[in-house]
Amino acid sequence: MTYQLYYQDPYIKEFEAMIKRTEIDEEGRSYVVLDQTAFYPNGGGQPCDLGTINGIPVTNVEKEENEIRHFLSQPLNDTYSQVKGIINWERRFDHMQQHLAQHILTAAFVERLGIETLSFHLGLEDVTIDLDVKSLDKEQLSMVEERANQIIEQNQPIRTEWIDESQLTKYPLRKKPSVHENIRLVIIDDFDYNPCGGTHPHTTGECQMVLIKGMERHRGKIRIHFVAGHRVRNQFHAQFDVLKQLGDRLSSGQDELPKRLEQVIEKNTLLEDQIKTMVSERLDDESDTLIANGEEIGVLKLIVKHFHKGDFKYIQSLTRHLQQKDEHAICLFSLKKENRLHLICGKGQSVPLNMNQLIKDTLPMIDGKGGGKPEMAQGAGYVPEDETAPLQFLREKLFEQVNKI
Repeated sequence: MTYQLYYQDPYIKEFEAMIKRTEIDEEGRSYVVLDQTAFYPNGGGQPCDLGTINGIPVTNVEKEENEIRHFLSQPLNDTYSQVKGIINWERRFDHMQQHLAQHILTAAFVERLGIETLSFHLGLEDVTIDLDVKSLDKEQLSMVEERANQIIEQNQPIRTEWIDESQLTKYPLRKKPSVHENIRLVIIDDFDYNPCGGTHPHTTGECQMVLIKGMERHRGKIRIHFVAGHRVRNQFHAQFDVLKQLGDRLSSGQDELPKRLEQVIEKNTLLEDQIKTMVSERLDDESDTLIANGEEIGVLKLIVKHFHKGDFKYIQSLTRHLQQKDEHAICLFSLKKENRLHLICGKGQSVPLNMNQLIKDTLPMIDGKGGGKPEMAQGAGYVPEDETAPLQFLREKLFEQVNKI
């Protein structure tokens, strides 16, 4: 087994080691196995360490078959027998802080509420734990967060002990170990006794603080989002910058932002209502004009129009409006927007034709894609030299359907 320097000293930043072997795995990734390493491998919810080996970036570290494999961005030079490893310390210490915060929070949930943790995930932004409970309230979260920060402020020492299975009864373990020998305990005396293979600081105070950001339901349980240590400060600064930008944009102090934002939302809602009314009136007026100028085919009213500019959503709304306004209406519209030609066909409920078939017959001439239903269909493709040609083709195909009635 590769000797694990991170257990001897989790603060180690550089080390030297002898190469045991270099390999290329079945996925074509280059990796090296060393006689000892300070690189923590993926495991227990904690991501691996990153850094360099002889200046070559370490992209992943995995524990496989009693050895630790260091995956590299490029193979090591075959002439090397000894290498120097350098840990990305900022990443390592962040993981130590977040993992310790998880231990403390998990123990606080047990102590204060009798709630067990089911799983733990350490992400790039947030850390999460899934709790074996269906609901929690803000007061309970606040109580647990306060207790966790009390433990951090007490700056208690964190001990590790290696024991075997026969010694387990001596400790009030929070959970059973997943191994039966060489069991590593991480201990905060009189608070938390937990089997764990991760890296942690020497004292709770190095966690600095823990902040519960929120909770959500996940698979019938509760998932807690939190951050600790440097992440609290970094995320606070990021949120402060956002608040300052909002305050500057709204000409408001931070204390007044909620009230000012509510005023903006109310004004925006009023404007949206006014716009909807104006659009509805415009749709009515344009529909009346199009129907009045439409081509009569027996009882049917054919409306054909090419829009050189405009909003496709508006043309969709216009098509639906015409469908509802006149049960005998047939709409054939096209719109050139940037380098795309959009087509849309719609019909009133009393028209015995298939709009989807019209679109399918026409789209190949513009190498387009689309579809829909017999009542309404649409598609888009490239703009031909004569941008009205597809619309005229639609009209011809429509009359072929009409003649079959």
